[in-house]
Amino acid sequence: MLQNDNKSNYMIDLNKLQYLCISIETGNLSLAAKKLDISKSALSRSLDQLEIKTGCQLLERSHSGVKATPDGLEIYHSLKNALDSLTSSYSVVEKALKNDKIKLKVGITDYIYTHYVTLEFIDEFLKNHPNISFYFHFTNYSKQDSELFDISFSISHKDIQHKLFYVNKSLYASNDYLEEFGEPQTPLDLVEHRVLHMQTALSQDHWTMFDGSEWVNLKITKSIIANHPKMLKDLMIKGNGVASLPDSMIEPGENIREILSQYPIKPNFFGYRLTSNKNQAYYCQQFIDQLICYFQKNDFPPIIG
Repeated sequence: MLQNDNKSNYMIDLNKLQYLCISIETGNLSLAAKKLDISKSALSRSLDQLEIKTGCQLLERSHSGVKATPDGLEIYHSLKNALDSLTSSYSVVEKALKNDKIKLKVGITDYIYTHYVTLEFIDEFLKNHPNISFYFHFTNYSKQDSELFDISFSISHKDIQHKLFYVNKSLYASNDYLEEFGEPQTPLDLVEHRVLHMQTALSQDHWTMFDGSEWVNLKITKSIIANHPKMLKDLMIKGNGVASLPDSMIEPGENIREILSQYPIKPNFFGYRLTSNKNQAYYCQQFIDQLICYFQKNDFPPIIG
């Protein structure tokens, strides 16, 4: 029997409940993932998160497939009709609005557009929503919360209403730089190195790193400042110093090396803010829902809600 006195635990992503229902109905995670159009690993991760949230085992996994536990069946029978009704209502609303010509105004930095909201995804979204057109306004971080936009994306804590996932970062340096100046062995060694630092409206004059027991702020002294991640990477590749970069920017085969991997850099969040009216808000949510599915299908870092 499901029992939980923590009210916050009832705030559960409806998508995960749908994933559970379809997994129970198919009895196979591979088939369920195919039906949901996400990767099997993303589905399994979501189900694990749901079990953590509910505090009980919902599925029994075996080589032959999956089977609902008594708690899993209780959730399934309690919510299946409600989820079907909600899905049906969602389709009715979408059908009623499908003839509307909607123009969504999106505030975004070129970095986020390049690495996360890609052209591939935009094309995929427009195929499903041909009545929508986009106006992408490439802006800086300080203007991300502008009410000129229906939706804006950011990696700034203060500008995010809804978090989507972590932006993991690591320290990198070129092989040429490390041969000339040596490789730092601890975060404190970085004070003797030239640091390539991202200077934006969000950034401080330090890096936050995990020293093995706690997060500590490492003061940046010798630095070259850039205002764009690509510029920072170019400077690093040319041997100008050590840079903290999102892992998504690093390509295989580049003449660079990750350093101090045992001392993680504190990640940013990637998320969004909605400022649109009701009609636009519906399509903004469609945009976000499909973006989340795109992330899961391509095994982006975990969605954190």
